[in-house]
Amino acid sequence: MGEIDNGLNMKFELKADKDLKDAFKDILNSNKKETKNIIQLNGKGSILFANLAAFALASCGGGGGGGGGSIIPTNSAPTFSGGSLTFTEDTDSTFTIGAPSDADGDSLTITVDSIPTGITLVTFDGIPLTAGLVLTLAQLENISFSPDANLNSSNTTFGSLTLSASDGTTSTLASISFTVDAVNDLPVLSLNTFNFTEDTAGSFDLEVSDVDGDALTITVTTIPTGGVLTLASGDTITTGTILSVTDLTGITFTPSLNANSDLGNIGDFILSIEDGTISESKSISLIVSAVDDAPTLGEVSALDVLETIAADATLLSLPATEVDGETLTYSLEGADAELFNVDTSGNISFKASPNFKIPGDVGGDNTYDINLVATDSSGSSANRAV
Repeated sequence: MGEIDNGLNMKFELKADKDLKDAFKDILNSNKKETKNIIQLNGKGSILFANLAAFALASCGGGGGGGGGSIIPTNSAPTFSGGSLTFTEDTDSTFTIGAPSDADGDSLTITVDSIPTGITLVTFDGIPLTAGLVLTLAQLENISFSPDANLNSSNTTFGSLTLSASDGTTSTLASISFTVDAVNDLPVLSLNTFNFTEDTAGSFDLEVSDVDGDALTITVTTIPTGGVLTLASGDTITTGTILSVTDLTGITFTPSLNANSDLGNIGDFILSIEDGTISESKSISLIVSAVDDAPTLGEVSALDVLETIAADATLLSLPATEVDGETLTYSLEGADAELFNVDTSGNISFKASPNFKIPGDVGGDNTYDINLVATDSSGSSANRAV
């Protein structure tokens, strides 16, 4: 028996069959020049093929039997294709990766090798893609794509999604790159509500930014009706004023006297911000908290009354005003208050008609001393001597 070895530990055997041996001798004799340095004869009927492709051949049968052989194929690497995908900034989407294949029909294991930055990728069944994650063929379909806010290929290098397909012996990598097209982002006003106290001036700062880095033009389109706005420089802000970024620091708002947000008489401060492509209107709310204002009573001088005046006839009407709109109640104080009535409108009258000859006042001199008091629902009051 002899062996033919191709140098790769792949062998086939030659039985002691004369016809088969003669056939190999004919091959050697016809290719001596070409195979001089390639084929060697080893002792005892062995033949070494140094550079033949890997295969094994064995004769079959015995006695007068013939010969036969079988070829052992090499392993083929999986086929797995990558590519590039394009999406839009701040817009979620989905995509599908083509399934890998194997010419040998081997079962394949698909593994996430690396993931991009600035992007969240999730399988259709809700599993985030991470390095080392093993995927099924189904999970290659309808993968959700979600870029981080305001990132695009102009300001970020995302990297690639790399997957590996392995048949157990060899692996093939597929790389998917991502391009995210930029969109024009609207300018952002960081704060838009500021609080103040009635009858008290206060200052505030505005901050306007644009993530795209565009130059901004800021124009005042509306000013509040219930107060005055001034820049740190002292200049009054009016409709049409163009503000620089520096002007947005140290703006002062002085509310009008007794104006507050409960009365709805403040109004809004509105800016138009343009980045060269689009114009965005931004409203700043100025909220003025009310303080309790005391009622106000008018002045009154001494009043002469005839003794013939009837009881309950109005001597004097002195209604109060209340800027907060609260309900007022009236009362009387003073040495002679018990001799008079006051109604809900502040009208004062004698309880009984006076008698000049028999004075009813405390001093007995027909001079009556009373104070009218007006009190609002918050408890603040005003009084006036009558």
